[in-house]
Amino acid sequence: KGTIPAYYVRRTKLIRVIRNRGILVHNAKKFTKRNAVKHFRKNALIRVQSVARFYGITRFYIGHGEYITSNKTWVKTNK
Repeated sequence: KGTIPAYYVRRTKLIRVIRNRGILVHNAKKFTKRNAVKHFRKNALIRVQSVARFYGITRFYIGHGEYITSNKTWVKTNK
């Protein structure tokens, strides 16, 4: 049966934040506290432009040099 991957790997147009504390927006593929530039609250809709790879992890690129996580427990694709 296998396991379910923890990150989205395909591009989707819209995603919704499902984490109670929201998510941070970063200006680099490597996420640190120093490069966090914005915050999205729970239920925020975000338009995704592309999927970026950072070693074995994928990130969503949202434009203007900003990235967010593609973790399935933090964001959900909007159908």
